[in-house]
Amino acid sequence: MTTARLLDLIVVVVLVTVLIVVLPRTWAMWRIYAGIRQRRLQDGSSFAPPPSPAVAALAAHLQPLGFGRIGERTLVLPDGGRRFEWDFVDAASTTYVAIVPIGAGARMVCYSAFADGTFVETAYPAGTAVRRPDLVAEVVRTSPEDAVAAHRQLLSRASSDHGSALTNRTMADLLERDATYRERHGGATLRRRVYTWVGFTALVVLAVAAVLVRLLVADG
Repeated sequence: MTTARLLDLIVVVVLVTVLIVVLPRTWAMWRIYAGIRQRRLQDGSSFAPPPSPAVAALAAHLQPLGFGRIGERTLVLPDGGRRFEWDFVDAASTTYVAIVPIGAGARMVCYSAFADGTFVETAYPAGTAVRRPDLVAEVVRTSPEDAVAAHRQLLSRASSDHGSALTNRTMADLLERDATYRERHGGATLRRRVYTWVGFTALVVLAVAAVLVRLLVADG
């Protein structure tokens, strides 16, 4: 066996190993992304589990900022797993916060909606920034307090262009916001991440194919 052939075999093994790792994740992300506009959150307040310590810790930051619990929303993903989020609304009810567990931690997003379908949102500690006329998403990585303060500034600026934000006094209001958001903006903050994974996976598949073809030609 030549050195070149041995190296090709090593490359194939490495690439196939990478593909075995990334392909299931890419497929799962694509299934979530592809159906995001059709899915709808439901009221899960009556059967939601207790919040994880990370979710509870984030929620504890919201109470001093004027937020109160409104309930929990839930969704069944394509893998059959049920997910929950914990929802809070400020005193003016024009901003609601969704907290979801992420691994051992948690992530929160502040949302405000307008009658014309425009949304503004601010995520902590991670997310994707989006700048569109009808959707502005920002990311704050410092603290929940900074995220809420940034969102309130974002809401103030958006109100000058879109009028008063819609109020969110009941779970029915939050479910209506979810339907509108998914119809108009579903996948907007996921698109870059999904396309990156799909592109990377496609490159790995092409690389495996190219090395296999080279090996077959060498055998011929």
